Amino acid sequence: MRLAIFLLIFCIFEYALTVDQTNFKTCDQSSFCRRCRKVKPDNPKFALVPGTLNIYSDSITADLIHKDNKHLFSLKLEALEQSNTFRLLVDEKTPLKPRYKVQDALKSAPKPGSIKVHEGDTEFTITSGPNKAVVTADPFRVDFYQNDILTVSVNAKGLMTFEHLRPKPQQPADGENAENPAANDVKEADEIDDPGAWEENFKSHHDSKPYGPEAIALDFSFPEAEVLFGIPEHADSFALKSTSGTDPYRLYNVDVFEYIIDSKMALYGSVPVIYGHGGGTIVPKKERIRRAATLMKNDPYTLVVCLNSAGKAEGTIYLDDEKSYNYRKGEYNYINMKFENNVLDVNFIGKPNFKTAAWIERVVIAGLGRIPKSATLIIDGASQELEILPHGEGVAVRKPGISVQQIYNIRLNF
Repeated sequence: MRLAIFLLIFCIFEYALTVDQTNFKTCDQSSFCRRCRKVKPDNPKFALVPGTLNIYSDSITADLIHKDNKHLFSLKLEALEQSNTFRLLVDEKTPLKPRYKVQDALKSAPKPGSIKVHEGDTEFTITSGPNKAVVTADPFRVDFYQNDILTVSVNAKGLMTFEHLRPKPQQPADGENAENPAANDVKEADEIDDPGAWEENFKSHHDSKPYGPEAIALDFSFPEAEVLFGIPEHADSFALKSTSGTDPYRLYNVDVFEYIIDSKMALYGSVPVIYGHGGGTIVPKKERIRRAATLMKNDPYTLVVCLNSAGKAEGTIYLDDEKSYNYRKGEYNYINMKFENNVLDVNFIGKPNFKTAAWIERVVIAGLGRIPKSATLIIDGASQELEILPHGEGVAVRKPGISVQQIYNIRLNF
């Protein structure tokens, strides 16, 4: 009897602590989400305006046009000095009011890089170091290449949506404009008939939307990636799951202590960054199971090398004390790893200024197509033979036993 009462109390307590999901909108309850999901692929609406391309030392600008409603947008694609990366910005050319832009997301403005531009008839190519961006004019699309490998395609499916700000239409008084029906017409291309597009309610909250519907959407494709990671913190698998037919991942910053496991529900962290992992990347992993992340600080690393079709891969490791702001004083290590011509080469980016007891336990390599006879570790000119074993569809180089702070390379012998 006591056990039954205890279980009943426990179940009631557990129920009381369960998160109330009705406090958060679903996609079906959000007008902008419904509208964006109604957009069909392979029906692109945007194109570059001919004759508007401007080329600068670090960037290009051009005008974009919505082919249905003829609204103009400004495009800027700029190169950044760090790692020869690119930044893409799109905004209305003459907005009804400036849109909100995130502040204080970066410690400082990134340093601009330098570019070279080659213009073609229907596209142009922007090169920054070993990387490049190929911009197609009509339909608008951007393909980003890293060392001639296509890594990200923007608007490849033609799902780009950018609802421009507009004044709320006024309802005419009875009989007004009766003699001129055309005055009441709304351009068909601008019609948004989803309920909630102009005003929306959720529980006690009312959104008056004084500037109308303003949803933005853009599709990104990762041709070389097998899995994706990132966006909001969630109590689910590390690899992101398909959201087809279900609610999408939402970038909420949720200040609740209850959460549901195996759910896309957002938790505290909501950083809009996404990583594609597949051929061409090297991922450092710590595989020891611990009760807390702090206990993993000096655990050994497994380097997972996933080769692309050219037999190459790259990756980085960042190390600091994981608790202070001493990285601002330069107390960190930034390590670059590169696999090419059957050699894993590891060097520092910048000057190393942090000590750690972490070490390399093994190196897993996938995509070789054949099994090496052996591997050779080379440090400061000295060499050591390492054991190689089959590992799934690849091979594992066992126990290099070297500090993660050392400069070294591992050569595969066939």
